[in-house]
Amino acid sequence: LSLVFAHAMDCVHRFNWNATEVVAMANTKRAREFLEAWHPNTNSINRHIELDSQYEGLRARLTDMRPQPNHSR
Repeated sequence: LSLVFAHAMDCVHRFNWNATEVVAMANTKRAREFLEAWHPNTNSINRHIELDSQYEGLRARLTDMRPQPNHSR
């Protein structure tokens, strides 16, 4: 939760907890760090983690195939 607090303080805003989305979960620290690097976006509060270049093509292909969430509820 410390990253959430730091982000809120740095950006002077509150999180909309009702609109948060879990994109992936992991059981180990290494798996979590990999997933944080795999799922970056402009709204992410995760610190930047460089993904090895050999994964970039795979990530691009799998991301294009992933169904997009419907936020029109």
